[in-house]
Amino acid sequence: MSNPSSGQSENASATSASSGHASRRNPSNEKSEDPLSESTQRAYRASWRDFVEWCRKEDETILPADPNAVSRYLQGRATGLALPTLRNRISAIKHYHKVSGLEDPTTSPEVADAWHLISEEKKSEAGPQSAPESGKVSYPPKRILREGDDLLAEYFKQKANSNKDLEETYRRARETWTDDLIDTQEVTRFNLTEKQRQLIPELEYDLETLRDRALFLLMACGAAGRSEVVRLDVTDIVPTEEGIRIGIRKKNGMPKRVFVTKESAVLPALPQTHPAKAVSAWIIAAGLAEGPLFRSFDSHGNLKLTRMSLSSVNYRLGQLAEEAGLDPDDWNTSRLKEEPSSIEP
Repeated sequence: MSNPSSGQSENASATSASSGHASRRNPSNEKSEDPLSESTQRAYRASWRDFVEWCRKEDETILPADPNAVSRYLQGRATGLALPTLRNRISAIKHYHKVSGLEDPTTSPEVADAWHLISEEKKSEAGPQSAPESGKVSYPPKRILREGDDLLAEYFKQKANSNKDLEETYRRARETWTDDLIDTQEVTRFNLTEKQRQLIPELEYDLETLRDRALFLLMACGAAGRSEVVRLDVTDIVPTEEGIRIGIRKKNGMPKRVFVTKESAVLPALPQTHPAKAVSAWIIAAGLAEGPLFRSFDSHGNLKLTRMSLSSVNYRLGQLAEEAGLDPDDWNTSRLKEEPSSIEP
C-alpha cells in the first residue's frame, strides 16, 4: 500500500487498500493539498498502515470499516500501546474515512464503549492519580453529559459533606461570585461561529475530551483569554438557581467579572455546545473538588494536580484545528477568542 500524503492520493490509496490491491501511484511525489501538517500526516499514515495490515490479517473490510472491527482492533492494540498512540490510531481511521467520503466508524457506540474500557484499564494499570479528590461521587456517564449543570450543586454538596473545610470554601466563593458589584457577562452557545463549532471535540465520555470541550467552549462563547481560563479554580464555578456562574479573576487574584451561563427558554440547551454543561460534566467526571479547574494529564492519561500550561492550550488547539480540517497556523487562542459571531440567537 502506498503512503497517502494528499487529499486526492489518500482517496486512491484508501480505496485500493479496501479492495486488497496496492496502488502503483507514489503520492509522496505529488504536491500535497492536505491541510494537515507534515508531522500529522506522517503519524496518520503510520497508524493507517497498521490498521490496514490488521484488517487484512483478520479478513475485515478496510473501507468502510465495521465499528465492531475497529473496537476489536483497538482492544488488541491496547496491550502494547499508550493512550496517546491509541488516540492517534482513532484519529487516523476517522481521517481516512472522511477523505474517502465514508461514514466515520469511530463515532459509533461500539467504539465509544471500547475506548472507555481501554481508558479505564490503562489508568488502573498506571496506578492511582497523583492525589484523589475527597468524597467520591458517582453518576451514570450519560447523565453527567446531559445533566451536569443540574447535578453540580448536589455534587458540590456531597463533596462538602465529606470535608468541612470545603464547605467554608464553597460558601466564600458563592459570596464572592454572586456579589452585585461584580460585572456580569452572559455566555451562550449562540456566540459560536461555524468554524468555532468545528474546533469543539465531539461529545464523548473521555476525560481529556471533556476537559478540552469545557476549556474551548468557555474561550469561544465567552471571548475569554487563555490566561483567564487557565487561572480558573474549581471553586470559581458556582451553581445557582439561575444557572452556573463562572468567576474570572485578574492576574493578582482579584475578581474581574462573572460569566453567567443562561440559555434560551425557547430552544433546548443541547449538551454538544452548552458551556455550562461542558464545564459541569468535566468537574463531575474528573471528581474535582478544589484546586485548578483545567489540569494536565501525564503520559499514561492520568489527571495531574498541576494547572494546564498556556503552551499546552496552544498545542491542543492546533491539534483540534488539524482534526477539523482547518489550518492550524490560522488558529490560535486569540482568534478563537475574537472570531466574530455570525449566529443569531
